[in-house]
Amino acid sequence: MQARVVTPGVKPGMKENMSVFAVSAFWHGFYPFYYVMFFFAAINLELCKDIYKSRILFRWIPPMARHVIANFLTIGSMNYFAISFCQLTFERGGNFAKNTYYSVFLAMVVGLFITRTTGIVKIA
Repeated sequence: MQARVVTPGVKPGMKENMSVFAVSAFWHGFYPFYYVMFFFAAINLELCKDIYKSRILFRWIPPMARHVIANFLTIGSMNYFAISFCQLTFERGGNFAKNTYYSVFLAMVVGLFITRTTGIVKIA
């Protein structure tokens, strides 16, 4: 019988998501920047879950504007990940990140730090 990472009926947490993305990086190959991209994809997923759970706090933004902002941020981060995925090596990936001022990587880490330290999800 195979062991499961997550018990059926229980939502996966950060540890489980990180392990799934680590396996995905391994599955795609041994280029080092795959692991960086999948690590940040897991952080992005956790940040998105926190923002979704606290969505009631953003009801002051008009619905159409919320939709446009969410769409823009989603497509922007996914494009950033796609470009990161194609860099393959630390040198090329590092140059890409440096030339974009690490903007998306930093925004995700700062956003996750803010949502987890302020308890914004519990407030919502």
